[in-house]
Formats: sequence, C-alpha cells, structure tokens
Amino acid sequence: MKAITLTLTFLCALTLCFVGGTAADFISTGHNMNTGQFVSGGFYYGTSAETGSDGKLLNATWLPWSTQNAASPKTEPVSGLTPNTLYYMQTSLTLSSGGSQTSYCSTPIPFVTAPDITQASVSTGTAGGEALVSASFHGGNAPLTEVKIYYDTAPINAGSPASWAAHTCVPLPETSFDSSGFTNFTLAGLVPGQAYNILVVAENDSLTADSGGPILGRDTWALAYRAAYAVTEKHVDVYGNPLNPAVADTQTLVPPMGAYSKLIPAVQGYAVRGYYWGSAFTPPGSPYTPGGAVAADSVESNLTVYFIYGHVANVTISNTLTGDYADKTKSFSFMLCFTNADGSPLPAGTVFGYTGGVLGNAGATAPPNGSVTLDVGGTALLALKDGQTIALKDIPAEYKIRIVETADSNYTVSFTDSAEGLSTPGNDTGLRTMGAQARSFDFVNTRLQVVPSGLAQGGEGPVALLLLAALALLLCLAVVWLVRRRSWTK
Repeated sequence: MKAITLTLTFLCALTLCFVGGTAADFISTGHNMNTGQFVSGGFYYGTSAETGSDGKLLNATWLPWSTQNAASPKTEPVSGLTPNTLYYMQTSLTLSSGGSQTSYCSTPIPFVTAPDITQASVSTGTAGGEALVSASFHGGNAPLTEVKIYYDTAPINAGSPASWAAHTCVPLPETSFDSSGFTNFTLAGLVPGQAYNILVVAENDSLTADSGGPILGRDTWALAYRAAYAVTEKHVDVYGNPLNPAVADTQTLVPPMGAYSKLIPAVQGYAVRGYYWGSAFTPPGSPYTPGGAVAADSVESNLTVYFIYGHVANVTISNTLTGDYADKTKSFSFMLCFTNADGSPLPAGTVFGYTGGVLGNAGATAPPNGSVTLDVGGTALLALKDGQTIALKDIPAEYKIRIVETADSNYTVSFTDSAEGLSTPGNDTGLRTMGAQARSFDFVNTRLQVVPSGLAQGGEGPVALLLLAALALLLCLAVVWLVRRRSWTK
C-alpha cells in the first residue's frame, strides 16, 4: 500500500492510502486550530471538483470522523467507491471562536481508484500454439494507462509485481482495450500441449500530487491454460494429388487428450472416399479408410489427416426412335449395371440421383427427376421413350458402368459413347470405366419396316423389293410364254 502526503496551508496535512478498487483510507494530520476551538471534523469526497463559495466540494459525500476531537492524525476507511474512477476529497473542520462557528475546508485533492478486473478467460486460438485471452473491467471514468499479459510455464506470483520481470510480458496496444476490457487478444508462440500460467494486469495512475507523484493502481487475474494441439486437414484425390481447383489446408485445434471428430466436407466435382492419418499420403502404399467421417478419441500431439476424394461426373442416357413405323409412345427398358474399379458389383442399396430431360426439338416430355437404387448385383432398371434423357449424377470416375437395352424384335439398336464418338451396333455397351468427364450414351432404335408381303424390312428393304419385283416379272413372262405355246400347238 502506497501513500501520498499533501501539505495544506493553514489547516492540516492529508494522506490518502489506497487499499483497493472500491476502498481507501482517508488520513488527516497536523491539524491547526488557529486559536479556535474544535467543534467537528470529517472528510468530503465526490466525483466533481466543483466547490462552493465556502470551498466545500459540491455534491459530495460527508464522512465524519469516528472520534470527534482535535487529536491528530485522523484516519477513516471509506468503501463503496467505484473502481477506476476519478474522485476528489478534502478535510473539513468546524471551529468555534468568539461565540460563533466557522467551517474550514482544505483544497480538494484528486485520486483515482484502482482498476477492477471482474472476469478473465482463456480459450483455444485459431491456430496451433495460440491462445485467446479476454477480460472484463468494471469500467469507470478514468483511463487505464496499461494492460499487460504475463505468461510462463513456471508459477507467477500475482502478489509480487517485482517478480513479474522474470516472465514473458505482452503489453496490449492501446487500441485493443478500453475501460470495459478486451476480447480475444492472441497469445502466440505457445508450445502445443504445454501447460501455462497466465496473469492479466490492468493499471492506472491513481493519484498525482506535487509532493509525491503518481500512485500506481493495479488489479490482476490469474489463469491456467494448456495449449491446444493442431490437427491439419489436407484434401487430395485417391491418387494423392491436390484437388482441382485446390482446396486449402484447414486446421482444427483440440485440447490435449481431447477428442477430434469431423465430417469430411463435400467438394464440388468429387465424392468423399475416406481418410488417412499420417504425415504423407502416397498411394498405393498408403491405403485409406473408407467413410465420410473421421474421429480420434484422444489427441496427444500435432496430427495430419488426409481427406480423400474421388472425381465424379454425370452420365446421360438418351433414346431416339427412327423409322416410318416407329411407335413414339413406346417405353424402352434399360438395365444399368455398376461395379467398382476391380469389377465387383456395387452393394445393393446404393443410390444415384438423376435429372430428366429431352433431346433437342424432339417434342418429348422429360421424365421427372428422381433416383435409382441398385439391387443385388449392382443393377437397376429405367425406361425411356423417344427423345427422353436421364442424367445420372455424381458417378465416381473409377466406377465401371454397363447399359443393356432390353431387346425388341421390331427394332434394331445402336448406341454412341461420347467418349468415342462412334456409333456401335448392338444393345449392350459392355463394362466401361466412367472417367472424370461428363459422358453420354445415346441409343438409337430403328423400326423394321412391314411391307404387303408380310416380310419385315430394315435397312436392306429396297434390295429385297427389287428382288421380289424381278421374280414377279419372270413369273409373268413364263405365264405368257405357256399361253402362246398352247395357241401354237392348236
């Protein structure tokens, strides 16, 4: 506790001793009665320096001496003060002389109550080796001169300011705090997993007097913190390559011995495959764990986890009918078959969503959007009419797909794979690796023509008609020759 003494002309001397942010000791000593007789004495104090014509502080609180006599010194404790607030105080004596009483007041002296830290906390920072410190102050009308944070792995004695120089000190910039406190000030350079002691210190100049200079008002708040570990999350494809476009690494901070849990985030153009714990993901020597979520029960060091993704793309299947006798209202059935890269069927229950559409100016009605669910063997059925399309969404690049149109004896079938650009006769595409680019399989069903003879004709119809016409002509010629021969014979 530090004290200041101020000598007052004609009256007395005052000493002000601070004992906290809400209390003080007022001391008056060396009283000079100036031949008068003591009647009463005490202190006035308040937050306004304004005085009346009698020299008394206006709007001030009166604190009488507990022992009313002229003995010196007089000490009175005062409580209920507001922390970090500028006050003014003075001594007042009432003396009797010649049958009349006169009150005398000393010149008011200022003092500022010490700061009061009402709450402080520390939390995990936004990066490994960081902590976020926050504190709330009582407020008040006086400025704080300095706010500091001390930290160390060794104990910090909050009651021994002289020992604080042995610890790391971080003064807060004046712009980062005010009389109400500060929020989320970053302490950097901490060692992950290490336990730290933290001391928040708020200071102000509690009194300035000609005879003594400033008195330092101070309050402290001690905290304990253990620096968090960082789990670094990298995003790569199944081959260990960065995603395109690249996804920046992320970090999740975990308290020592704390649990880590994360849903692997979706990335456009990719499907989540799984995760891999380790400093480097180098397939095929680094097999990953399939799944869409990753967890660790207890984190005891900085870790790296790789989120593994596979390319996905849409595949569109369309149906076009040609031929004069084609039934444009007929639905054609298609079997879809999906396998893994090794040819093993995808499990039953696998679902792929799709979007219905139409071809160009076909005038068809688009199928409603929906989904297909694979059966045992990785198969599913869908139906398309003339001009309709279905675009299956987000098919992993390494999957294999096979499309088989149910045969119809009235039609011949061909298909074009956009990856090849060539028309292929047949109704079965065979297994084909999906790939990372959007793909389409366009099926064309050509109606076999029916002629009066009852024979069905397809693309070779004109040749058959010529042959039939020739046979009919030969038959007519034979009949004419036989008739004439009979006539000659007669």
